[in-house]
Amino acid sequence: AVATLKDGVKEKERSEKIMRPVEISDVISRSIGVMVADGTVSKIITRNTKIPITQTKPYTNAGDYADEVIIQVYQGESLYPEDAGFLGEFWIDIEPKPRYESKIDVSFAVGEEFGILHVTAKDHDSGNERTVKMEAAGRLTKRERNKWMRKMLKTQAIEVIVENIDTRDVLDYYLNPSASIGDVRQDLTKKGILSEGMGIFYDDRELDDESLVRDLSIEDGSTLELR
Repeated sequence: AVATLKDGVKEKERSEKIMRPVEISDVISRSIGVMVADGTVSKIITRNTKIPITQTKPYTNAGDYADEVIIQVYQGESLYPEDAGFLGEFWIDIEPKPRYESKIDVSFAVGEEFGILHVTAKDHDSGNERTVKMEAAGRLTKRERNKWMRKMLKTQAIEVIVENIDTRDVLDYYLNPSASIGDVRQDLTKKGILSEGMGIFYDDRELDDESLVRDLSIEDGSTLELR
């Protein structure tokens, strides 16, 4: 059985600011949250929050005796996911319990590393915990991020969806046209979405590690499958 999250109404939201000895001036430009059972986005880090920041919010299971839950991450001010920016999703195994009895903490951490969001989900009953890295963590708008990517890469980055077929994890990802597939493999492995021995597929064709992204005719908005 599979469940979505429901807001934990009996616990206060907890946050922990990571302190440093100088004044923090950078902020989150757009709120970041997760989709819950009523189809809305529950914000965990709100717009204009100073970084670095780690913030945790409690949730519970929305269905009876589910053995896994999906964590779907969005950015933006809208309560509705169709009007927000999708960042990625992943699954975590939970202890099967009656509806509303599980305790699942979701933590967001944004540091000084550009555009990286660390998402951690923990089920208190089973002890299971997963952490996934996601890009475009709400510090910049898509237009601002593309401008930065063009400046850094000297070309237009290719935005794709990366999907792990086995785990069903999904990430929004930017490809550097000058990078090799081997470089992409290393980066996706660091982000925790690609496991050893898996291939990277585009249009049902496995990509060779020596190939350059710019030579593969990968279209903006397309999907790379990991299997």
